[in-house]
Amino acid sequence: MEEFSEEIRKFILDEELIRPGDSVLVACSGGADSVALLRILHGLSDDLDFELGVAHLNHEIRPEAEEDYEFVRIITRELSLKFHYRSIDVPAYAESNGMTLEEAARDVRYDFLSEIAEENGYERIAVGHNLDDKIETVLFNLIRGTGLTGLSGIQPKRDRIIRPLLRISKKAIREWLKRRGHLYMEDTSNRDIRYTRNRIRNRLLPYLKRNFNPQVEQSIDRLSNIVAEIDDYISQEVQNLLPELIIEEKDDKIVLDFRGFNKYHLSLKQNIVRRILRDITVSHYAPDYKSIEDFIEFCELQSKGQFHFKGGVIAELIDDKIVFGILNRCELESVVHFPGVWERRDLGVRVNGELLENVPSSKSYKTQRRDIAFFDYEKLGQKTVIRNVRIGDQFRPLGMSGNKKVMDILAENGVPIFLRRSQLVLISRSKIAWLIGFRTSDDFKIDNKTDRVLKLTYEERNFN
Repeated sequence: MEEFSEEIRKFILDEELIRPGDSVLVACSGGADSVALLRILHGLSDDLDFELGVAHLNHEIRPEAEEDYEFVRIITRELSLKFHYRSIDVPAYAESNGMTLEEAARDVRYDFLSEIAEENGYERIAVGHNLDDKIETVLFNLIRGTGLTGLSGIQPKRDRIIRPLLRISKKAIREWLKRRGHLYMEDTSNRDIRYTRNRIRNRLLPYLKRNFNPQVEQSIDRLSNIVAEIDDYISQEVQNLLPELIIEEKDDKIVLDFRGFNKYHLSLKQNIVRRILRDITVSHYAPDYKSIEDFIEFCELQSKGQFHFKGGVIAELIDDKIVFGILNRCELESVVHFPGVWERRDLGVRVNGELLENVPSSKSYKTQRRDIAFFDYEKLGQKTVIRNVRIGDQFRPLGMSGNKKVMDILAENGVPIFLRRSQLVLISRSKIAWLIGFRTSDDFKIDNKTDRVLKLTYEERNFN
């Protein structure tokens, strides 16, 4: 057996990705990685005693999609394997669910693979992520802000998903395909630098290699593996101690021993909270570091009261217990008159409006702080509305010449999909004046004709 295939075979055995007798569904787009994955697994299937099937999804995004389908179908027929195919309008799905194309494509793809596996008895779903994908994911997470789990990058297996090529570089995969004379399809969208991952792949990584460390991928991979081990250890510790802490557990409620929780090390307390919020929410909400830090401080200073997490979870301290529950959020639409204060104590949000006597300097009102916004009071008007974001909402952000979709701005700022619908906007004269906490509209900006300025300050807090 050649060295390339042997390395993948060893990885499969070491990580226990496939067991004898398994039925494996291979996700094949027609690109280099998935074609290599399919052909290598086919070559190893007799030796490791597993069966293969192939799944291909047409996302209806690219005009070459029909060619991809035909290409994969031909390979599948050549290898005499069962072929599963579906075509789904991903752009329409993205639009109706307030998602970016990348997010929608990923959701639809994994839903499709899970359905095919469930319906046809596949124990494993093999996808073509390689070492380059892992490195890019670590950098992507680092840039957006992350913790141990994010720095761990992509793991070899998660539930029934397996990644046999995760130790192999993209370059090595293409060289193997070339030596073997195997064709594959090129996805031109991989060069589109509008996507963050493509900028990391085509600009950031080459820059780091050229100017800092030619072996930067190996360094990042080593860091990722070390962090993954630490993260796994902490997760196991949390798993072991939770039975001692949990007093009651239901689908929508988890009750912890408050005193028992407070005695643990800060790192364990942080991960206990992450696990609780992941388990109690359908979306497996992962709170940001600041939210958890605030909650830990809240528990240290308070003996009773409520703490609101963005994920729709409320934690209440009562009778030496911490009660985590789901907060039922309703559609919000409130008429607001500024200057003055608007707040929703049940949601933990407040907006304070202050009419300034003097027009501030441009340096003052062009603040980088997202929780503060300045408006021309006459343009905005006294009567405004604060409501939830709606599908299709768009406005012209300050300094831009054209409109931009609100959901795209939220995606670019790392707001999880399930939180986007609860995002608040300020409406004036049927237009969005402020995507609260993010961007103001160019239509209500201060200019040389402005007489009065309204300063709005947004605050997220727990009212006790």
